[in-house]
Amino acid sequence: MAITKFITSSALLIALFLALVSLGCSPPPMKVIEAPVPEPLPLVEENTAPEMVVEEAGVMVESQTHTVEIKNDGFQPQSVTITVGDTVSFVNKNTVSHWPASAVHPTHTAYPGSDITKCSTSEKEMIFDACAPLKAEDSWSFIFTEKGSWKYHDHLNPRFTGTIIVE
Repeated sequence: MAITKFITSSALLIALFLALVSLGCSPPPMKVIEAPVPEPLPLVEENTAPEMVVEEAGVMVESQTHTVEIKNDGFQPQSVTITVGDTVSFVNKNTVSHWPASAVHPTHTAYPGSDITKCSTSEKEMIFDACAPLKAEDSWSFIFTEKGSWKYHDHLNPRFTGTIIVE
């Protein structure tokens, strides 16, 4: 009889436990909360401020961009005086292609480090050589970092020449 009472009591306790669990003694269901979608950041315009260059005297100055147009009668202006760190932009204003590059034709080696053989290498961006013809209205720019008087020419029409004087 004691065993029967024990089994009955145990069965009642198990039944009571199961009833409590099924009646809500378990944790409440989780509520899904959607995170708000952040607003897109406004587009930031590219910095259009001029580059700064350190002069030898340690003074910061703004670099300048100088334009040389290539026309049917050659480079205009033919000679440009600039400061170390300035950029010269060559713009083809002719209907035929032109290829500005450091003198001497055909090697393009007058400006330090320049050489037409570097056009197909990783050094291409560091040489005074467009490395390809500029079609009408195309442009190519170069930053001059070496002082001196640097002659240049049109690789496709070597009689067109000019000089960049870097002070």
